[in-house]
Amino acid sequence: SQSDELDRRSVYLLLSLRRRKSLQQSIHPETIPLLDPYYYGIAQRYLKYSYQWSFNTFSYDVLTSGHSLSSLLLYLFNEYRFIEIFNLDLINVLRCFNYLEKGYHDTNPYHNSVHAADVTQAMHCFLQEWKIKQYLTPMEAMCSLLAAVSHDLDHPGVNQQFLIATNSHLTTMHNVIILFD
Repeated sequence: SQSDELDRRSVYLLLSLRRRKSLQQSIHPETIPLLDPYYYGIAQRYLKYSYQWSFNTFSYDVLTSGHSLSSLLLYLFNEYRFIEIFNLDLINVLRCFNYLEKGYHDTNPYHNSVHAADVTQAMHCFLQEWKIKQYLTPMEAMCSLLAAVSHDLDHPGVNQQFLIATNSHLTTMHNVIILFD
C-alpha cells in the first residue's frame, strides 16, 4: 500500500543519514578541479584504462577522494553516450550517481562504493567483449551497468542469518527470502 511504501522510504532516508560520509569525503567530483587540478587530471587520464581488466579501482578511488563510483559512472555514461542517446538531464544524472554512491555504507569493509565501482568497471570490461558488444543495445548496456552499480546497495555488511536472528528491519522491509549474500 501507499502507507507501507512511505514507511519504507522514511526508513531508507533515516538510514541514509547514518551512511553519510565525512565532510572531507563529500566533495563532488565536478568540484575537484577547483581544489587540485593535478589530481583531477590524473584521475581523468586513469579512466582511459577502464576497459582493461587490470584497472585498479582502489587507486582510482584515492585519486577521486573517495568518489570512484560517481566519477566512473559519469565517465561511462559519457563513453557510452547514454546522456545523449536517452536525452538525460545531466544534473539529475549527477544527483542519481551521488545518491547511489551514498547508498553504500562507507563503514562496510567490503560491500562499499569502491566494491560497486570495481564491479561496474568489470561489467564495462564484459560489455567491451566483441561477442557481447555487437548485439548489445544502448538500453541493455545502460541497464547492465546500473545493475552492477546497485547490486549491493545498502548492504549492511552482515549475512541473512544475522539479519533474521536480530529481527532487523531489513527482513520486513524487503520481504524476500534471500536478502544479501
